[in-house]
Order: sequence, then structure tokens, then C-alpha cells
Amino acid sequence: MSDMSEADQEPADALSAIVEALLAVDEINDAAARRAMVMTMPTEIRSRVIDAPSARGHTLNWVRACTKFLHGREALRSALTTHVAETALDVAAALDAIDRWWPTLVAPAKDDADPPHAGIGEWDPMALGVHRVSVPEEPGHGGPLPALTPYVRRRHDTQLTQILPPSSSTLVVLHGGPATGKTRAALEAVREVLPDWPVLRPLSTAELLDAVRRPAPQRGTVIWLDDAGDLLDAAEEVPLEMRRLLGRSGPAPVVVVATLRSDRLRQLADPGQAGTRQLQLLLKAAVHVSVPEHFTGAQRQEWRAYGHHDPRLAFAESRTGPDGKLVQTLTGAQTLLDRYDDPEGHAGWLTRAVIDSAVEARRLGHSEPLAEELLARLTDAHLTAAGHPNATPEGLTEALTSATREVHGVAPLLSQGGVGSRRYLPHGVLEQHVRARRRGTLVPPAVWEALAAHEAGVDDTLRLARAATARGLHRYAVRFASSAANRGHLPAARLLATLLERSGDPQAAGRLLRECAARDDAVGTRMLAEWYDRQGASDEAEQSWRRAAELGDPPAWRELAALLERTGRGDEIVDVWRRALPTGDPEARLRLVEHLASDPCAAAEVRSLLEAGAAAGDLLALAHLVRLVDDSGAATTGEDEGTRRLRAAARNGVRGARPLLVRRLAAAGQLASAIEECRPLVTVQHEEYGTWLARLLDEAGRGDEAERCLRDGAQAGSGPALERLVSRLDRAGRHPEADALLRTAIDRGRDGALIRLTDRWKRAGRHEEVAVLLRQAAEQDNPEAMRLLAEASPGEAERWLGRAAEAGDPQALRELVRRFDLAGRADESRDWLANLARRGDRYAVRETIRRAPTPEEAERWLRYAVEIGVPDSLDELAERLAGQGREAESDRLRRLGIDCGGATAERFDLTAS
Repeated sequence: MSDMSEADQEPADALSAIVEALLAVDEINDAAARRAMVMTMPTEIRSRVIDAPSARGHTLNWVRACTKFLHGREALRSALTTHVAETALDVAAALDAIDRWWPTLVAPAKDDADPPHAGIGEWDPMALGVHRVSVPEEPGHGGPLPALTPYVRRRHDTQLTQILPPSSSTLVVLHGGPATGKTRAALEAVREVLPDWPVLRPLSTAELLDAVRRPAPQRGTVIWLDDAGDLLDAAEEVPLEMRRLLGRSGPAPVVVVATLRSDRLRQLADPGQAGTRQLQLLLKAAVHVSVPEHFTGAQRQEWRAYGHHDPRLAFAESRTGPDGKLVQTLTGAQTLLDRYDDPEGHAGWLTRAVIDSAVEARRLGHSEPLAEELLARLTDAHLTAAGHPNATPEGLTEALTSATREVHGVAPLLSQGGVGSRRYLPHGVLEQHVRARRRGTLVPPAVWEALAAHEAGVDDTLRLARAATARGLHRYAVRFASSAANRGHLPAARLLATLLERSGDPQAAGRLLRECAARDDAVGTRMLAEWYDRQGASDEAEQSWRRAAELGDPPAWRELAALLERTGRGDEIVDVWRRALPTGDPEARLRLVEHLASDPCAAAEVRSLLEAGAAAGDLLALAHLVRLVDDSGAATTGEDEGTRRLRAAARNGVRGARPLLVRRLAAAGQLASAIEECRPLVTVQHEEYGTWLARLLDEAGRGDEAERCLRDGAQAGSGPALERLVSRLDRAGRHPEADALLRTAIDRGRDGALIRLTDRWKRAGRHEEVAVLLRQAAEQDNPEAMRLLAEASPGEAERWLGRAAEAGDPQALRELVRRFDLAGRADESRDWLANLARRGDRYAVRETIRRAPTPEEAERWLRYAVEIGVPDSLDELAERLAGQGREAESDRLRRLGIDCGGATAERFDLTAS
């Protein structure tokens, strides 16, 4: 880069200057002698490019710019390896290039619009996360086929198109198994309903926060989060800011479209998991769309019809069994799983070890592509832990070649970068499969060491710290958190403070939190207030709570009000909530109303506050306001004021206003009006309103319309509508129609339909048909069918219950163990539980601990539970140790956690923090 002074010749050279300077960081990061330079150089450049956009009015899309520059320039990285020093030192030229060519860099060419501001049609579907088709094309088809196959709509597609466009900002979460079509479904829905809305696709925590914090747009915007788990769980600020976004009123809503694996969604939404309350509240407020793994008979017929025009669909249909998993076949998922589960010879076995290593890193939080050197170290660690010799460099090269070899366009590992700088990611389908297999596998110490020695990005380093914390490995948690905190990452600094205080160094924790507060970190300032409170410094705690509240942390207002209440200063609470009002926190308004309600002189202010809240779309404020005007008893002509306000709110799209209006109208006997207001609520995402509408129609004497309403709901997949319609048909003696409805629901995978139909047939004496129906469903891995078969066939009960238990069904496992216990076969119960516990089944782990024949065995299982991350197991182990008189070890366990292998950790070095 010695010729960077010539950067004014063309914009590409300016971008080259910026990118080369930053890429040099990767090349020399491990050189301790240059560490001071590495820490300051990218910060200075990035502050010019990213952190100070307001001065220029534009922000360069960093990821896109770098991607565009590096495309086709693989030689750059290898060239840098010999010239890293002069490249990295030429920072001044890079900064000069930024200033010189900024207007050109931020102005996209007319034929190359910047994707973050483009509509869905301008995005490459694969860049948004759609899986590539992975089936062979038939020769002689008549030309190349498009990247995307024709699309077969299913029930969830109807649901999505009814959700979009929303009347207010909404988070839509599509969840399901791997390669079920989640991202493609989102793509098709946005294409159909919101084709002109700009689509933002943030790839980092910083980009996501920037997207949700930006001022309300003048038109609707889509924020696209494919495989969103890591971004949503990256830091407490993310769900907090997203909840603020969803509660923000404005003429142009924002739709956040997120896809998640079902197991990841359960993990994030589980209050027992390591995660934040804000994230759980965010997921609770989302609209959830389940994407099934299989296609029903009718959907499969439509797929076949499209196959006449696209041979890839025909091929996938011909290779898919009765389980109906067509998308998995189309995208090569089954091919990948077969290659993994049935490796060929030593080379295939070594390839699987490489894949396991890549997935393990992802499982622990390393979401970035893995450098080849790191992947080699991780593979050696796994091989050593398994008692196998380390791979030779040649063997590893062969395994990587095999793992990245595509079959019909799909490979177990995705390779990025050029020679000498390749990085690898496991295929998403294979990743989930391997994650499930390794759920109960202990992570070897050498894996933790390799990950700790490698400096990942700060977001990933924080995830690694959290993974170590969840497993009681505080020694590694401190190392990871220190690494990210030393690079200025505030969430990591907060976690490090928590770890240090727990480890017995509260003063170091306080220093860290004061540094966070000095950087105007709202969450860190609140944590500092809590730290002061634990130290008994009430004045400093109050001051910090006030500061955190001013910085926009909602919990801080509540804590401050609670502090004033505890200290007998209730008269100051009203002022606190008044000051909180400008933040837009709905709780502040309602809390202030609560405190003012008892003051007759404040009636006008209370009404004004409620009117402001109702106008901002606050449903609770609207409900309070309606109650207030009702209690006033003011005479009105025509429609009363409360109804008028609810009708206006419903018309303006205030979420929840229309149901209140329908209830009010129905209670007043205005059934015709209630029915008309209820009709817009009857969408698939609000399926319970269909039965409500049917009930209103019945009350109005419009039974035929009520039945049509229920039939429409059942056809769309509504469980409540199906139940009500079946009961209605039975009362009318139309039993064959009811049976047919239930058969259709079973084909579509509706929960509860199978047990309802089998119960009906049993009562009618149709036992042979019940057996055939249950076996068909059981062979398609339906755990409910397996449990019902166990009940119906005592001689086969253990086989079916065991199969369901191995598939992860906790009810089947409990029933199987119960049967063993009743038969006096306690040893078999323990064997079953221990086998599934070693696979990471949490119910089995807890039950194995409870049933352990000796305290020593219970302790061994508890230590295993801690190391695989079973929530609350460390506290349970500490309590058990204390109960045995081992108070010192119990205290050490709580403070320092465990070492790999489960032993209580000894004091470790905290000076790195």
C-alpha cells in the first residue's frame, strides 16, 4: 500500500486502502509486539467510516463495500501475509482515502443499488438465506433452470399473507425444523404483499441496533433476520430496542421477519435458560408462524403438478418417502445426512470429525466462519479426546476437501476465501443434526483452549463467554469476556463484571461497571446502581439509577421508584414518572396515572395522560380511558363516547382495540355491529376469533353462516374451529362428515385430531381401523401415535414407548419408566434414563439424579449436568455439598464454577481482566 497516496485516481483504490488496512488486522492479530497498533488502528478507521455518519449525512454499508471489493480478489489476502507490517502502518493513507472519496463511496451507481435500501425483488434470494436446490437437472430440458423452483403454498403461507402488511410494527417469527422452507416462505410472502418496501438485512449486533434505532421511516420497512437466534440473543439492548420499535407509533410500520429453528426458539423463550427477560418478552409479543416439515396429500399433488414444468420438483417428489419431507429432499438435506451418518472408511470418519468440530464451535457460540488453522486445532482436540491419533496435515486437507465437495450443489461445509485464508461454515441442516447428536457430549478442554487462544469477533467472543458460564466453566468465561471487554465491547464488560463479583473480586467488578457508566451505557449504569446497592452505598445507587433512567433504561425507572418507596419518599415518585414520560415507556404513563388517580385535583391531568396514551396506540391507556368516560356518566347523543373511541382506535390499527370493541357491542346487544367488527379479526394468526364470530352468528340466529365460518377456520387449520365444528356436526347426527374433517386434520398434522378420531372410532367399535390409522402415523414418527399404540397394544407398548422416548418425547419416557417401575424392573428404568441422559435429555438427567442409588453417584450426575449446561444444576450441586457439610467447597463452586471434567475449580488468575 505504499502507493496509497495515488488513491485519488479512482474510487476503487480508495476502498482498497480502507479494506487492506483492516484486513491487515486479521493477519497480524497474533503478533504480540504489534498488539498496541492492532488495537488502535481499526478503531480509528472505523470511527471515520461507521461511527460518524452524521457529519456527512451518509453511512457506508461496510459489509457490502468490503464484499464488493474482495469479490474476485482472492490474491489480496495471500499478498498481505508478506507485507502486513507496511500495510497496517499505512493508516494515514487509508484515512486520507476515506475523506477524499467519501461522496463517491456512499453514492451507489444507478445499475447497482445498495441492497440495504432495495426492495425484496432486488435481493439475491440466496443472500437472504434461501437454500439452493440440490437435485440433478435432467439433460435436454431445454435450457438452464432458474435458481428458484415453482412454489407450492401451504397453510402457513396463507397465514403470512394475512399478517402482512401490518397496521403497526410487528415481529414475525417463522419457526420449524431445518430445511423446511422457512426463509423461502418469508421471501414469497414479502414479494407478494410488500414488494416495494425496502429490506434491511443486518449482519451484526451493531447493524441490527442501528436498524431498529433509526428514526421512524416515511414508508414501511422490512428488517430481515434469517437464522436470527444469535442476533436476538447477542446483548440485552437488542430485545429492549426491538420492543421499543414494536411499541413505536407512526404512519409507516416496520416488519421484522425472523426465522428460527424450533429448538432454538424453545431455548430462547425458556425462562430457565440463560437469556434475558427482555428477549422472552419480545418473543411473547411476536406473531409466530409454524412451518411444518412435511407436505400433506393435497399439497404433494400440487407439487407433482408443478413437477411437469420443473424436473427438479419431479425428482425430489420421486425420492421422498411417505413422510412428505419434500423440501428436505429438494435442498439436499437428506443427502447430507446420509453422507454424515454413513461415512466411508477412515477418510469418511475423519471428514465427520471435521464436521463435528465445526458444529461444536457453532454450538458454543462461534458463528463466524472458522479459519482453517482453528478448525484443524479443534479437530485434533476432538480426535485426542476420542482416543484417536491426531490427523496428519495431509489427512486434514483430504478431509476438508471431502467436506467441501458438493453433490448436486450442496456440501457439508461451506468454504469461503482464497488459498491460505479459507474459512468454513457447516451447512445449516447438518448443523442441527449434529447439535442434537452432541447435546450430551462434554466439550474437551483442548477445544476450549483452542477457542480461547483464537481471537474471534467481539459478538462471538461474548457468546463463547456465555456458553462457558452456562456450563459452570467460569475460568473460560472470564477469559472470553475479558478478551471482548478489552476490545471495548460493553455487553462483555458487563458479563465480566458479574463473573468477577461472583468470583470474589467485587471491587474489580465495580471498576468495570463504572467504566461502562462513563461511556453512557444504560444497562451498565443500571448494573452499577445494583452493585452500589449491594455494597450498601444507597446515595450512589440512587444517583446511578437516575442516570440509567435518563439514558433510557426502563427497569431503572422502576428500581428508582421502588427505592423511593422503600425509603419513605413516596412524594417524589410522581416526579420520577413525570420525568420518565418523554422516553415513551407506556409503564411510566400508567404508573403516573395510578399515583394521580386518588387526587381529585388531578382528574384533568389523568384524562390528558390517558388520551395521549390512547393516541399513541397504548391499549391499556385506551382501556382506562374508556372506563373513565363510562364512569363519568356524561350524556351523549347517538353512540356513546367509549364505543366511539374504541371504534376509532380499531380503525387506526391499535392492536387489541377491535376485540374490546366487539365485546362491548355484544354486551350491549348490538350483535349485527359486533359481527361486522369481528370479521376483520378472523385471520389465521387469530384463529380463536373465528369461533367467537361463529358464536355471535349463532346468537343472532344465523346458524348457516356460523357453520360456514367454522368450516373455513377448520379448512385453514384452526384447532378451535375444528373442535367446535365436529361437536356441531355430532349434535346434528352428521358423524361421517365429522370423521372426514378429522381425517383431513390428521393429514395436515393438527395436534389433537388423531386422538379425537381414534376415540370416536373406538367407541364405534372400529378397532381395526384405529390400529391401521395409528400405525400409519407412527411410521411417520408421530410420537402421539406411538403413545396411543402403546395403550392399544400392551404387547408392543415398550417398543412404541421406547421409540417415542428415543425420538425425544418426554411423555413417552415418563410412561415407559412408570411401567418399568410398576413391574419391579427398576434396573431397566435406570438404564433407559441413563442412556438418554448421556444424550443430553434434560428430563432423563434430572430423573437419573433423583434416582441415584448413592450420594456419590448423584453428585457425579450433577457435575455432568452442570457441564452440559442444564439450568440450575450448579446451584443444586452447591446446595447438596453444603448439606453434606462441605460448605467451603460449596462456596468455592458458586464462586469459581467447575473445571472441564466436573471437578470444583480452584482459584484461577483474574489479572487478564
